[in-house]
Amino acid sequence: MKKCPFCEDGYMFLETRNDIHKYKGFTQNTTLFGQWCNSCNEGILDGYALINDEKEFLDFKAKIDEIISKRS
Repeated sequence: MKKCPFCEDGYMFLETRNDIHKYKGFTQNTTLFGQWCNSCNEGILDGYALINDEKEFLDFKAKIDEIISKRS
């Protein structure tokens, strides 16, 4: 087990955690796979997880912007 580099008290474990994207009053639930501290809950994500999360957010944002522009 790897010690947490943030709090130095806990240990890092591979897990999938829930995350929420928020944009212009809309929310979207998503999941993130990474290493999470069992003490302070800080996480370390690898490049793939970060890229995937960013893509999901950009897709969500585009969908919301399209909805809003159709209302105007």
